[in-house]
Amino acid sequence: MAIDRITTGAVLDGAIATADIADDAVTGAKIENNPTVAGNLATGGTLAIAGHGSIGNAGTVDGTRALTVVGASDGTGSSIFVGYNSSLSSKFGIRDDGYTTVGAGMNVQGNISVPSSSGIDFSGHPHANGMTSELLDDYEEGTWTPEVASVNAHHSRTGVYTKIGNMVHIQCVVHFTQAGTTFGSLSGLPYVVSDINYSPLVFREWYSTGITMSANLVIGGQSTSGFRNYANSTTAVNNQQYGYALSTTYRTS
Repeated sequence: MAIDRITTGAVLDGAIATADIADDAVTGAKIENNPTVAGNLATGGTLAIAGHGSIGNAGTVDGTRALTVVGASDGTGSSIFVGYNSSLSSKFGIRDDGYTTVGAGMNVQGNISVPSSSGIDFSGHPHANGMTSELLDDYEEGTWTPEVASVNAHHSRTGVYTKIGNMVHIQCVVHFTQAGTTFGSLSGLPYVVSDINYSPLVFREWYSTGITMSANLVIGGQSTSGFRNYANSTTAVNNQQYGYALSTTYRTS
């Protein structure tokens, strides 16, 4: 015998296929067999989804996910999930095309991974008339080994670099084992030099009488028309009698 309406005190079991619950009914009934709710579903407590249940369009949800929310159609840019505060102001949203909006700062406990060719877009900020890009798409730091042309003998060569966007800042220290060293070309840089002429070269040498420098220092194939000699010293550095250190920033492509 089919039951069309359930009132207070009714008891359901697996023998009942479909049923309607009267408005404002108070019941402890358990409904099984995938019921369909035609209107809104309101709960005064917690709405729990057991196992790998899903929320979304019927027939399109993925049962292997803990929670799936399916939009109406692909690529529309419409919201599929929106979080509101108690004043009904949107604070968090995910669109159908994947664009995510966070209304107030974001606290990330781990690292943020950015795919290649992507980055942080500052296009919403004011910019100068000559602006060509507002995308911060790279950061890197590490070590490199200076290669110095026409060197009689090396004792040690060390270098560090920091890359922000397309600008590379390098520092290096080279120790020589004897005087009479001549150099005019520096290679082995971590990135190819596009243009170095916009950056000052800070050069420091010790025991300068033992070092000969060409008129134009060449860094990564780019000739610098001059350099700023930060300091000359007759004091050995790290117990090495001859050597130099330099620091500069260059643009890479």
